[in-house]
Amino acid sequence: MASLTTTTTTTNTTVYTCRKCRCLLFLKDEIMPSHVASQQTFSYKRKKKDDLHSGRGTASARQVKEAAVDEETCSSHFLNEPSEWMGDIEGKLRCPKCDEKVGTFSWSGSQCSCGTWITPSVSFPKSKVDEKQREGEALGALKSQLVRLTREKEEAAEAEEAAEAEAKAAAEAEEAEAEVEAAAAAAAPASVEEIDPAKISELKEMGFDVPLIKIALKKNDQDVQRAMMWLFSPEAMNYVDEEE
Repeated sequence: MASLTTTTTTTNTTVYTCRKCRCLLFLKDEIMPSHVASQQTFSYKRKKKDDLHSGRGTASARQVKEAAVDEETCSSHFLNEPSEWMGDIEGKLRCPKCDEKVGTFSWSGSQCSCGTWITPSVSFPKSKVDEKQREGEALGALKSQLVRLTREKEEAAEAEEAAEAEAKAAAEAEEAEAEVEAAAAAAAPASVEEIDPAKISELKEMGFDVPLIKIALKKNDQDVQRAMMWLFSPEAMNYVDEEE
């Protein structure tokens, strides 16, 4: 993986920046050398046909196959390896500053517009980047900015990972606490059901004693009518006899 350095130079260096925000993406030295075009793809065959019609197709098929592809014929820049700011996760490559999609990264490779299959593929469409010449402090400033943005991105990812781990731990703790509370509630003895004082007063007016009224209401789920019928039953009379 290409590392980021902030060494300044007094000679012009070709750099490639994000077309939207002008952030440094890669240097010309990181671009893959010219590759050989494939003749097995539609894009190549169409180009060859167009060249023949325009009078440019004078070379033999073998000569064309062995000839290196002119960089201008390819619609994307391919790098030798991913730079440090890109990480090692496949997929879309986004500008570290403005988050604009600027390229793609695939270990299994991808096809260039000339037909060649590039593996691994670190590609940047030319429509997404600008080619510039920078030297000295200007180049150093671009590199320093990219190093800073890369560090901030890594710190943000670490913070997000830590927050997710903390949230997961908190959720697990809450779940464990809920399980403990549920177990404690299941093991605890049932609480004594309170009797509505109004129902006691209603039955008391009929001349029954409070202790017997409470027994009647408990036996009949605090239903006044059923409790009153029970109070007149032989079973209730037995309670009265026992108390006497």
